[in-house]
Amino acid sequence: MRDDLLGRTPAHWRDPGGEEAALGGFVLMLWAALLGDAIGWTTQQDGHILTDVLPVAGFENGDVSSSSHKELSWHTEDAFSPFRADYVGLYCLRNPDDTPTTLSFADVAALPGRVRETLAQRRFLIRADDAHDMNLASGGDASGEEAVALLVGPAEAAVLRADRDCTEVIPGDDQAREALEVLFAQLDANLYDLRLAQGDLCFVDNRNVVHGRRSFRPRYDGRDRWLRRVNVTVDLRRTRPGRSDSDDRRIG
Repeated sequence: MRDDLLGRTPAHWRDPGGEEAALGGFVLMLWAALLGDAIGWTTQQDGHILTDVLPVAGFENGDVSSSSHKELSWHTEDAFSPFRADYVGLYCLRNPDDTPTTLSFADVAALPGRVRETLAQRRFLIRADDAHDMNLASGGDASGEEAVALLVGPAEAAVLRADRDCTEVIPGDDQAREALEVLFAQLDANLYDLRLAQGDLCFVDNRNVVHGRRSFRPRYDGRDRWLRRVNVTVDLRRTRPGRSDSDDRRIG
């Protein structure tokens, strides 16, 4: 990728950028097609399938990807919804300060049996994060109002859903709160940095890995960190209204 042809990092995600940025998005979409189908949200970035991760003035201390001063906490992408992606693709257009993406995972087998059992039950609430305008949600969009399990499936291949800022327990459920604290402590301990350089591409398995971003100081001079992002599902039937996770399956 030629930085001199990339142009300025946009001041807002509504600005698509130049031809080199479009080429980067095209490359990301081609790789995404090897994994499944790209999907978008009517509630996020005007329904764009290919979205942008870049700092936006006024959101420095927010809980969204356009933040900067505040670290973006680890999360399953769109953890609140049963229609969330299986993979999240990231293509780095620019990262002048080498700001890391963060990744973590749950070692389910290392969790105490009682904790695993509790996390596999519908005793948790995950609200939609601020990246979504839920006023735009259609009848098929889940808002995170129903109780869910955080781990689904066998211990050796468990599906994880969690968001450090948006996950809570049903009020009064102390056992669920203790299990959540154990899971969060493990994810915090397992967190590590992935530094994407210009031209680097990665796909995060959204079924068992959480991701975030370290804090940084934006310049707002057209040279700030800029990534292209795409959500990928391996089965479009899973995005249809009425589909739900089998959250009542126990962790083995």
